[in-house]
Amino acid sequence: MVILKRVFTEVSIEEINFEDRSFLFSYPERTPFIIESIKEIGLIEPPLLQKNQAGYSIVSGEGRIKALKELGYKSFPAQILDENLPKATLILLSLESNLGRGLNLVEKALFLEKAEPFYSKEKLIQLLPKLGFTPHIKWYYFLKSILCLEEPFRDLLIKGALNPKVVETLAGLSEEERKEFLFLFEKIEPTFSEQREFLETLLDHKKKTNLFSLLTEEMKKIMEIEDLNLRKKSFKELILKLKYPTYYSKKDQIDKIKHTLSKHYIKLDFSPFLEKKEVSIEIKCQTLEDLREKLNLLSEYGERIFRVFE
Repeated sequence: MVILKRVFTEVSIEEINFEDRSFLFSYPERTPFIIESIKEIGLIEPPLLQKNQAGYSIVSGEGRIKALKELGYKSFPAQILDENLPKATLILLSLESNLGRGLNLVEKALFLEKAEPFYSKEKLIQLLPKLGFTPHIKWYYFLKSILCLEEPFRDLLIKGALNPKVVETLAGLSEEERKEFLFLFEKIEPTFSEQREFLETLLDHKKKTNLFSLLTEEMKKIMEIEDLNLRKKSFKELILKLKYPTYYSKKDQIDKIKHTLSKHYIKLDFSPFLEKKEVSIEIKCQTLEDLREKLNLLSEYGERIFRVFE
């Protein structure tokens, strides 16, 4: 077990090198929350600092120091490392110091970014359990994908509004495509499952049609609808048409057959979006003769019914 040599002393805020964030990965800015805590109960845990030529670098406790500064403090009690530790060790010290409060996904990704210059990929994968992941390379690349996302996406991820399962797909898009998806996100407010469905369908359609943008002109027109529910409903209908073009090309034909048979108390149901070549039939009849008539009618319509699947 390594025992850290530390000196507890009073440090002037002017001596803090706020420009050096080599070991810091807090996101978003935590100062406003810490201010209230310090006002109520004071500074519980002194920040951990490393002495250098430019003053002191913060190993952990940036939010606490900024909060103290904003509250008008000129100095504060701190823990000063009494030895020059390598940066690789300091970044791990920072991680251990912050694990107690619980890191969000963006902070875990930012830790990876800070640690990468000092550790091999294999070593970083071994560190993943400290971040709550299994030591598998897929989680390494998942965190790397988060680093590709702009601030609005990071904020949505932290708030629990963005489905983590679309992160890697978003990271693979161009910056302009991500802007389009963010615009869509703000206008439609999709659920987790809708985010995946919309993104997959839009990318598939873009590939098939060689479009330059993720959203078509028709989609952009839908985004102008004032009512959110109507806007979302219209967009979902359009997505379904793109996702199931065969079904929607034959929808009028299907509806006509179903309507005609319903007049004779025959309910016809095709598999959803014609994904399976099957039909369920419900017949309401009162006599044997009535049943025979309906079966004869179905026999006449049989070819027309199954032609739908062609």
